[in-house]
Amino acid sequence: SDGSPVPSLGMAFYQWWSEGTHGVSHYRPGLHNETLYQTNFAFPITTAMSFNRTLWKKTGGQIGREARATMNAGNAYSTFWAPVVNMARDPRWGRNLETPGEDPYLSGEYAE
Repeated sequence: SDGSPVPSLGMAFYQWWSEGTHGVSHYRPGLHNETLYQTNFAFPITTAMSFNRTLWKKTGGQIGREARATMNAGNAYSTFWAPVVNMARDPRWGRNLETPGEDPYLSGEYAE
């Protein structure tokens, strides 16, 4: 998850892993060694169950604003993993709660 600098191209170190599944997770050892707190939202699987498209858009928008503010303050990078828009097909996969679920229609609507 750490991108090494490439001085010949003028590229600095880059941390390409940040999490935004249900809010901004941005603690990065070596960046500022502190954790600031943002809003913690419900996981996508529970938000999707509401079938409330307005809720989906407002939650995503707020996570995006907080991610940008965290990045602008120097406490995160600009690449966030989430939400996962693939369908949850295998219950043994430990990250099903990051998806909208196993319904193809709901997953498609959520991804839109």
